Amino acid sequence: MGKCCGFHFFCLRRRRTGMELFMKRLLSLVLSLVLLVSLVSFAAAKESDDIISCQYKQIPDGDEDFYVDELDGVKAYPAHQCNGLAVRYYWEIYGVDMFVGVKSPFLMNNYFLLEGVEDEGDIPDEISGFYHATVPKKGDIVYWSATRRGKSYAHTALVKSYSDGVITLIEQNWNYNGKAAYERKIRYPSENYVVYTLFPEGQPEQDRSVMGFTDVLPVSYYAEAVAWAVDKKITTGTGDATFSPKKNVNRGQAVTFLWRAVGEPEPVSTVNPFTDVSEGDYYYKAVLWAVEYGITNGTSVTTFSPAADVKRGQMITFLYRTVGEPGRTGEGAWYEDAENWAKYYRILSGTSVEYETNGDCPRSDVVFYLWKVLKYYI
Repeated sequence: MGKCCGFHFFCLRRRRTGMELFMKRLLSLVLSLVLLVSLVSFAAAKESDDIISCQYKQIPDGDEDFYVDELDGVKAYPAHQCNGLAVRYYWEIYGVDMFVGVKSPFLMNNYFLLEGVEDEGDIPDEISGFYHATVPKKGDIVYWSATRRGKSYAHTALVKSYSDGVITLIEQNWNYNGKAAYERKIRYPSENYVVYTLFPEGQPEQDRSVMGFTDVLPVSYYAEAVAWAVDKKITTGTGDATFSPKKNVNRGQAVTFLWRAVGEPEPVSTVNPFTDVSEGDYYYKAVLWAVEYGITNGTSVTTFSPAADVKRGQMITFLYRTVGEPGRTGEGAWYEDAENWAKYYRILSGTSVEYETNGDCPRSDVVFYLWKVLKYYI
């Protein structure tokens, strides 16, 4: 029988040691995979815990205008970031500049207060400007933090409706297999979701409104302009408690607002060149005054078109001519001097839509423009 040399023993021992190391690594990898699967399963379970039902719509290839749902005319685009829906909705519907961050939503005018906030769940109400809601209502923000989801990112949606402990969502970027989620229903209350509203529950109605208008919020960009216009008797509401900020203004209303803003001066001439303006119309004197002072020439020699929606270019031109056409060059289109003046003095900034010459001008923006220009004159 041969003897086992030391070298052979060393090789065998080394082979065993290498095998043990491999097995340890393999075991560690298996355990890691098991843990990962468990975490994924746990996160998936958390995601499905509160989901009652969900419908899906196929996302058409290459259709950038495709939207899956809409709320009050604000559309949900499945390819856009989820928080963008809330940002657009609050700006277009409420005139509120807000953002949804990694922790919770907050008003942009409170942004400077956020530095140094160390809260892993939600930014405190007194800093964010939003409040927790126990009874969700249409337009409230449904927020699912990264911590609650067990993921590295949060998800944001809006309340489309709420009834008997069930929220119907409108949302963006909740997609699966080329399809977009539509009217997903979730249970609420829930440990996974937080619902935010602009007003604390139980707050008196008068504290949620401006000049008694429930559709004008104190944080809306046009809130001060509405209060000024009502105080100066430039306009009243469209009802006892409504201002209808998003309702388009027609040409008859626009010149009437302007005429009232400068003190309702009596027109010198009684000559009426327009066949569509009668003496009994509420805008009769306003139109005659506007023509007499060169503020408008009508839409033709014989028509004023009082019922036609006023365009932003027309409204800005009316204002420009009212204050004396500063810096007038007379060059270019009829609206160019007015728009250059308005851009220079930042009159066009701060509204809910990007300025377009032929864009409609709602009540919120008509009084906003009037307030920006005339608050120093009257």
